[in-house]
Amino acid sequence: MLGFPPSTEFNKRIPKQKFYENAAVPAAVKRLFADQLRCIYWRNKLAVSTLNLTAGERVTEIEIFELCLTCLLYTSPSPRDGLLSRMPSSA
Repeated sequence: MLGFPPSTEFNKRIPKQKFYENAAVPAAVKRLFADQLRCIYWRNKLAVSTLNLTAGERVTEIEIFELCLTCLLYTSPSPRDGLLSRMPSSA
């Protein structure tokens, strides 16, 4: 997907609740996860164990996730709708 070496590929589907199960997450945020996030894939792991790299002092690995969002269609008034309501009644 992003051109990382095959040795970094993980390609595991992660349950949504794994992102918040051990944290104090408000119910509203959990609902957003359920409603707006269709799936999560852990695509790559960039680390000493997957690449020929030396561990950094502050960063030891980078994980790449793919988020599949639910298509949400929001309708809002068109700017043209407002123009119609501002027209003088004599027009």
